[in-house]
Amino acid sequence: MEQNSDLLSGELESAKERFKANNSPEAAEMFRDLVDKLDSDGVGGEARKVGETAPDFTLKNASGHDISLSDELKKGPVILNWYRGGWCPYCNLALNYLQRYLLQFKGYGAQLIAITPETPDQSLSTKEKNSLEFEVLTDENNVVAVMYAGVHGLPEQIREFYANRGVGKYYQDYQNIEFPVPATYIIGKDGIISYVFAESDYRKRAEPTEIVESLKRLRDN
Repeated sequence: MEQNSDLLSGELESAKERFKANNSPEAAEMFRDLVDKLDSDGVGGEARKVGETAPDFTLKNASGHDISLSDELKKGPVILNWYRGGWCPYCNLALNYLQRYLLQFKGYGAQLIAITPETPDQSLSTKEKNSLEFEVLTDENNVVAVMYAGVHGLPEQIREFYANRGVGKYYQDYQNIEFPVPATYIIGKDGIISYVFAESDYRKRAEPTEIVESLKRLRDN
């Protein structure tokens, strides 16, 4: 079936195919097993739901300044988006699509905030590499991620696979790193969650067009 080039999902599917083409069948099977295990373990299933109050938090941005959710909500709705790290092709695709839709988000009075466990230096690099014009906050110990959609560990074989490709440098303590579920939330000015995307398969991400539609419904309600 032909992919719609305007949709992030099509780009993510292409990225999956590139991974399979550029790596061994054993590597592809290893990651299929990981995705199956995350699904069977119910990763993401405990994510906060629409209608719940979003937990407040304060994290540092890529420049070292404190950013709190409660302060940002005074300006309007907030979109929270979790990503694993700037090394992750699926994350970079999602961040680029979010940047592409940023003006539409702002048209509904919303701010976009990305959250990652990678170190501040690496998050700054990710922000610059992708020309991101929204805040990127560091949650090194996944304290905030656990409050929202949760985290998952890595099988040792996959941790080693990533380490051999330089992923370890992105984190303060790579040997114990857990990855956040790459979730997306929309939170209204009243602090109530109005949209949730939380998926065990880290290769799937919230579609920016769905975020726009959800912001429209939030505005009209």
